[in-house]
Amino acid sequence: MKSTPIVVSYSEIDAMRQCGHKHDLAFRLGWTSRTTAPALSKGKLYHDVMEIHYKAIMVGAPESERLRAIAETLLDAEERNAEEAQLVAWMYDGHLEKWGTDDQWEILAVEDQSLMRLPDRNGRASRFYLRMRIDLLVSESVGGRPKIYVVDHKTGQNLPHEKELDLDDQFGLYTWGLRKKQVPVFGAIYSAARTQRNVGEMDIDDRFRRYKVWRTDQELETIAREAWETSRTAYARPVWQAPRSPDSHPIGPSRCKAKCPFTEPCLVGRKSGRFQELTFLRSGGFEELDEETRLAQRGYIDPLMPK
Repeated sequence: MKSTPIVVSYSEIDAMRQCGHKHDLAFRLGWTSRTTAPALSKGKLYHDVMEIHYKAIMVGAPESERLRAIAETLLDAEERNAEEAQLVAWMYDGHLEKWGTDDQWEILAVEDQSLMRLPDRNGRASRFYLRMRIDLLVSESVGGRPKIYVVDHKTGQNLPHEKELDLDDQFGLYTWGLRKKQVPVFGAIYSAARTQRNVGEMDIDDRFRRYKVWRTDQELETIAREAWETSRTAYARPVWQAPRSPDSHPIGPSRCKAKCPFTEPCLVGRKSGRFQELTFLRSGGFEELDEETRLAQRGYIDPLMPK
């Protein structure tokens, strides 16, 4: 009997590694918060603006057309959250000041989506498919030779440290997946933009930075195999049997406080049981997505699709 294919995204793999209970609630049971966290909302709007920006460049649209489309997007966003729209407008102005229209790049793809089967420990194709959604794929001439890079737009209060990027498997998984599809990706570019807007004047180099990340073939294979191992372990357990992974870091932001929308219902469930946790979810600003919506969001594929 063949196993049913399962599609996982990097976001889901990251959730599996943070906390099994969070993964169950968000991805296997389909619970979601009715309100988007401010950081996620800013990041999504900035990504929307970047998508318009680079698609316009890719097709050679006039600058006036590109700016008009972005202005319309920001005006729509302003009706929902004026402060957020103004922040992203400031970020986009800074992006233009720092990077312009990236004339050194040939834009190959914008918001490209595809699937790639993860390998098991023996290197064979597993039932887990990695869903890749790549912000930008570019070709850059280095020393007269074109090199292809995966570019990912990241926003945050502060710019990251390079060691953080070495530990970020998203770039490695996307590089691995594209190479398996015969796209000769040389490396990844982490394009970071700060969301923190200080009262005083800010130097443009303190607001935007790009980091180039390279991985060896062995590292990429290890990252892909470990993503399969994470997925296999998470789905081997029945729903509701994954352990919680409490994190209450006394200094830095903990996973429970900073990266999980389910902290309150989780604590209720730990104290009082599953029924009370579900009751809290239903009455506490969460909604349960129906199966069809969950499958669509996770990129469900037919078990009989060509392998």
